[in-house]
Amino acid sequence: MIKDQEVLRVLIAIGHPAHQSTIVPAQKSLAYYQDEQHHFYVPKKALSKIVTIL
Repeated sequence: MIKDQEVLRVLIAIGHPAHQSTIVPAQKSLAYYQDEQHHFYVPKKALSKIVTIL
């Protein structure tokens, strides 16, 4: 239990996934989708599309 004077800054979830997931390049949508075997596909944008290095 978190006390009133405490602040939660980081939360780490530990466990074994209930399904298999594969990261795929993002196209138009970032929505997850799955195939007939309930294999999840997780679209991700390329780092170069979201970060600018100065």
